[in-house]
Amino acid sequence: MTATARPEPTTESGHVEPIFVQFEDLDSMGLLHNARYAFVLERALTAFWDDRGYSFRNGVLGHADASVGVAEF
Repeated sequence: MTATARPEPTTESGHVEPIFVQFEDLDSMGLLHNARYAFVLERALTAFWDDRGYSFRNGVLGHADASVGVAEF
């Protein structure tokens, strides 16, 4: 059995941010549970902005505009 390379995700517009999905995020059929969608989205958004210098580590903002509040999902 030979290992095959995983294809790179593509998109025509926007951005694809690969993240690790936890086992508890899945339902009994192995699909992303609808109640966990917001948590997975938040992980992806955090990784996206962290890569661009908008981080929060050791109580210090990585950029003056790094603090974000979500009003509604």
